[in-house]
Amino acid sequence: MATPVDLEIVPRQLNSVLEDCSGEQNWAGDPVTSTFFASLSATFTEGERFLIDSIRYYERKADSPLLREHIKGFIRQEARHSRAHVQMNEWFLKQGYPMEKAAAQAHWGIEFFRKVLTHKAQLAVTMAIEHFTARFADAVLTNTRLMNGMSPTMRDIWQWHGLEEAEHRAVAMDVYKAIGGGHFYRAFYFIVGSFLFFSVLFLIQFTLLFKTGNLRWPVLKKGWRTMWGTEPGAHGMAKQMINHLYFDYLRRDFHPFDHDYSQASEQISERLLAANVFSFAQPSSKQVDEEELAAV
Repeated sequence: MATPVDLEIVPRQLNSVLEDCSGEQNWAGDPVTSTFFASLSATFTEGERFLIDSIRYYERKADSPLLREHIKGFIRQEARHSRAHVQMNEWFLKQGYPMEKAAAQAHWGIEFFRKVLTHKAQLAVTMAIEHFTARFADAVLTNTRLMNGMSPTMRDIWQWHGLEEAEHRAVAMDVYKAIGGGHFYRAFYFIVGSFLFFSVLFLIQFTLLFKTGNLRWPVLKKGWRTMWGTEPGAHGMAKQMINHLYFDYLRRDFHPFDHDYSQASEQISERLLAANVFSFAQPSSKQVDEEELAAV
């Protein structure tokens, strides 16, 4: 499998605003699911910039015009995600989450990645994170029980994000292959990257649960069963994301487009477009790219 030659990675201008969220503090009454999404949002603000930088470092080594266009699309999409999650973090803050603390922990984690990892290792970790966000996109695009537990505006924003994650899911791997990266190095840093990323993510979630008074066994037990789908009516998001997460990626012949998200993406895209949740951005230019990145 390879990246489709007719793939276009086009940024979508988000039109929904978080002030429209009447949302409750917790996803459908479950603090574990709610703090998981809040933790993701906290990591995405600076994490998206890390992903952008790791790919831009090797941009000049992309000898394919198509790959260079995909890199531009990736950068513009991720820059918009980062800005959207700054606003989302402010919304979570209003709901009682200590997002300043969460942002500080995310910043510490990202800076640690930058200090201890070489540029090639950062790209390999970016591949690992992009694989995780592709599995996350699968959940937000197809798991109706999960998404119906959110307010409509919050659901739409996460699905907008998921559409673009699914669309650009192969860019990091295509860049890695363009610089001659091999399987063992990719597999090794997938394990390393998974450990580092989930360590930061769950540290933030622990903090949010503790600060909101939800670090209690009954809450954690119910939340764990909800995330893994063993609670009646549960969404099972964690189980869905873990499926294919490790064994697929560690295959020598793995490619992100081995998994087809096109049908779900088309259905969600049509619904969001009809509801004016997003509009397609104007074609890329160097000036636009720099302006968007400067706002990250």
